[in-house]
Amino acid sequence: MNIFKLSLKKLFLICFFFTFSLNAFSKDIHFKNSHCVAWKTKKRIMLLKSLKPVGMNCSIKAKFKKKGSEFYIEVSVPIEKFDSEEPMRDKEVSKILKANIRPNLIISTKAYSLNHWKMVFNSSNFKTNLNLKIANSEFSLVTIAKKIEVKGTNVILGKVITKFSSLSLKPPGFAWGLITKVSDYLELHYKIDLTKIEGLKKIIIKP
Repeated sequence: MNIFKLSLKKLFLICFFFTFSLNAFSKDIHFKNSHCVAWKTKKRIMLLKSLKPVGMNCSIKAKFKKKGSEFYIEVSVPIEKFDSEEPMRDKEVSKILKANIRPNLIISTKAYSLNHWKMVFNSSNFKTNLNLKIANSEFSLVTIAKKIEVKGTNVILGKVITKFSSLSLKPPGFAWGLITKVSDYLELHYKIDLTKIEGLKKIIIKP
């Protein structure tokens, strides 16, 4: 009987802790600075409360690289730098993304001519194809982005809506799914500071 009471108390404390910690990320994403990426999904606790946990990463590096006569943007994302305000979940995400095989996610755009990139960065909205490398696998994604000005700096803001299963990934969970259930739904958000893209000085971007 005492063991049963103790288990119920432990279960209640775990649920309370995770509900409290996830509430901090239940609303829209607010990036900590102008150069970040983030993941966002949907989660249900004890079949009662729906939350939207977010994993933020502002340790990214972006480069403007040449491929033949064309250019593309490549963003390197260190997997272990994702922060969802829950260390246990972050460790699980690292395992899911196979950080032991490739420590960084590599996100790259399609290669275009310099004239095309000038047109893109002088537009308010644009659509482009992305290639996402996770461990030894690659996936094609489509994103719609917009250019905005934040404190005098031009940034690219956008997101991709996909599924864990579309990326051959298993949704993260906790306590073996007994307490929480993570949806297959997945959003990938990004906010890229144009001044922090290495090599982009090759293009003249009008404010």
